[in-house]
Amino acid sequence: DSDPSYRIEPLAGNPPNNGGMDPVPGFLDGDGTNARFRLPRDALFINTTHFLMADSGNHALRMVWIDPSFDGVWRVKTVVGMTGSQGEVDGSAETATLNTPVSLARASADLVLIADSGNNKIRAYNMATKMVYTLAGQGTAGYRDGSGLQAQFTSPRSISILHNGTTAAVVDRSKTEEGRALIRLVDVYTGATSTMFVFPEGTFTQPITVEEIPLEGYEHLVMVSGESSNRIATIETKWNQVVPDGNVTLLAPDADDYPELADLKGKFCYKGVPGFGSWQDSALTLEVCPGATVEVHSETVWGLAFDISNPSFAMVSPPLIVNVSGFVAFKHQLVDTPGDTVQLVGVIAGADPLEIIVPNITVATLQHSNWYPGEINRLTFILETNFDLNVITVYNATLGSLFRIYNLTGAQALTSDNIVMLSDPFDLGTATSGAGLFCVKGQEPGTAELTPEYLELRVCNTNTLFRANTLHAFSATIRNPTEPQNCPRVVIMAKTGDSEVASLDKLAIYSLSRSMDSLDATRLGVPHATCPLRVFQQEFTTRPVLSQSSPFTGSSNNLTFTFTTNVDIIGAASGASYLEISGLAGLEGYSSFPLPTDQPPFCFAQPYYENATLFVRVCDAADVPGQASTVFGGQEYVIQLPISNPSESQGSPAIVVGVVSEMDQLDGQPPGSLPSFTIAAVNVSKPNRDLFSIKNGANPLLTFKPEFVVASIFQANPGISSLDMQKTSENTIHVYWETDFTTESPTLTISGLSSTRFLAEQADEAFNCTNPDHVTFNSNNGTALATFSAGPNPPEASWSSVYSEGYASPAISFGDDAGYWSVDDAEDDENQWLAIDTGAR
Repeated sequence: DSDPSYRIEPLAGNPPNNGGMDPVPGFLDGDGTNARFRLPRDALFINTTHFLMADSGNHALRMVWIDPSFDGVWRVKTVVGMTGSQGEVDGSAETATLNTPVSLARASADLVLIADSGNNKIRAYNMATKMVYTLAGQGTAGYRDGSGLQAQFTSPRSISILHNGTTAAVVDRSKTEEGRALIRLVDVYTGATSTMFVFPEGTFTQPITVEEIPLEGYEHLVMVSGESSNRIATIETKWNQVVPDGNVTLLAPDADDYPELADLKGKFCYKGVPGFGSWQDSALTLEVCPGATVEVHSETVWGLAFDISNPSFAMVSPPLIVNVSGFVAFKHQLVDTPGDTVQLVGVIAGADPLEIIVPNITVATLQHSNWYPGEINRLTFILETNFDLNVITVYNATLGSLFRIYNLTGAQALTSDNIVMLSDPFDLGTATSGAGLFCVKGQEPGTAELTPEYLELRVCNTNTLFRANTLHAFSATIRNPTEPQNCPRVVIMAKTGDSEVASLDKLAIYSLSRSMDSLDATRLGVPHATCPLRVFQQEFTTRPVLSQSSPFTGSSNNLTFTFTTNVDIIGAASGASYLEISGLAGLEGYSSFPLPTDQPPFCFAQPYYENATLFVRVCDAADVPGQASTVFGGQEYVIQLPISNPSESQGSPAIVVGVVSEMDQLDGQPPGSLPSFTIAAVNVSKPNRDLFSIKNGANPLLTFKPEFVVASIFQANPGISSLDMQKTSENTIHVYWETDFTTESPTLTISGLSSTRFLAEQADEAFNCTNPDHVTFNSNNGTALATFSAGPNPPEASWSSVYSEGYASPAISFGDDAGYWSVDDAEDDENQWLAIDTGAR
């Protein structure tokens, strides 16, 4: 076009180069023309800076937006179909898959409908919750109307939202048995599918696009383009036709509501038949029957009634005009209406003729309090409608009002009769309590019935009213499913005029449905935790590991506990959160152990040890002023737990660890803001690693009493020194030992060497040791202490010493810095190998 105000330029994707070559297809996010598409088919305007693209060849939805912070650069990001591969998986946008999406329509601020051509389905993408689900279509090609997942489509090609906002028009390749093309209608909330229009034979063989357009002179016009017929068809929908042209049955005014009115219906005839009028072009004509007279005097007020079908769209009551023609003509006169002073089913001016609202559940939110399997859960509903729901009587029949909540997948009632108790939520906020408005037949107010298909909330009786344009809040207590599951798509249906008599169900005033809104947020490290009936299995992500530092009986020991969970564990004043390490067999004789030093985020308080169980508490605000500590899911933690070993040898017992979180709220928030939970106890994993040459010695509470395999001591000279020490008798003491365990830098203690002194100057020659400075001798108590640093188990040591008197055979103890294990001998003759028995520590 020569008009310089219009131009075409590429925003995103690879354009042809100067040589005129075709653009390069691909699948790549990025900036502007660096991004790649493959057969993009439709673009949906989101706002002034964003639009959504159906990238059919990549089986993906791509968001294209302008980034003002980078000089207006357009950017591309894949939001659904991350792999670029075809599929039909519902779920989160990160994992959901599509198959050749070709058309998009925006049903609400957050809800986008997708003509998923390759899957023969209408899919939905919620931009707020980032969830994708199948709205309508079995997935097999065909032509079938019905409920959402029972309907069949054949390669949907175009989808458009109609003016009422709750219905989408769809064209696909489906045909009637006669081979005629169709336009289908799909409810944007329930997926219910019907046929809107069948094209006459020989007109449209294959429609490819559908769009409702505003056009002067038409109420609502649906435009369809064809593929092989090279045509554009328009279909006018006469939404404003309330009564088909023809005769209208006249009725007497309701005697209960209008006792002052005289019955006028018999005064009028249609084609000579009394009690009928004629309707044409939205006008009712009443002809006085031959021979009948309508007396006009002040004492009589005449009245009649007639039925119509309301329009299918909202409208304000139009000015109604009455005129009389005949022998006496009356000028046109406006008909008086009740006006704003009268509400009908909660609608202001609702009694005015043709004051029409589209009944709507204006607010429908659902929250839950617990996302763990099998736990008690409070479902909190906040509902508002634009019309009243109550119990009415029509034709001597009682017609009720109710809500039904569908797709509460796996929810269980707490009682065997499926009665669910209703109560006020923890925080009503600006809402009105709605718990007392509902009851199961024969039950007290505050009850509902949970069936396998739905939760039914039935308005109790004529004395209760679910009032229009009022927020009502209430909670229902159920038990969660026992198995993990993703967020179900919960749908609410409202119905007025419900009857248990099938023949009267046609009297239902209205029935409508919509999806329920919910908050989709991460809590305690659980993705989508707040989505109602999202059930998540809390657990250790890997089996916890427990090891020990010492396997010796009666010794001090450090247990090292390593673990990772898939949820956050928070310490709060509202309830303790702690780990339980149980099954510590052999420690029953201990009443307590000294408290370890706090190891944030873990704190220690009594009881630390009780009944063969160690308790490790998550610090709360009292431990860490001003904040609660958090053990984060997905992060590995290591805790040191000091104990004293059992006094007897034993194998490593079966030890289990679990988590208890009694907290039901964050500090400063209302109760129920977070659920308490447990992580079921599991057996700890053991390192199965040798320690001190003891097989599996690192396994927790495997204890071992050390022994000398060989332990002997003998001397070279039994002679004594003179009393005045002028004459000494030198002697060499030889010690041999072998233990059934290994330790680095062991220490050997020889005690009972009474009245001797040590010849330190001979140490260099006497000891097979690299550091003779480690040898000490105390002549006061007759103890020789030898520390060897040259490696484990020195096979032999000897030294020289001087005795001033006879001696008793000494005792030997062997150990390291952690403690000593004594070995006592029986008295024996000199120069003999000593018999060594294991003694107490």
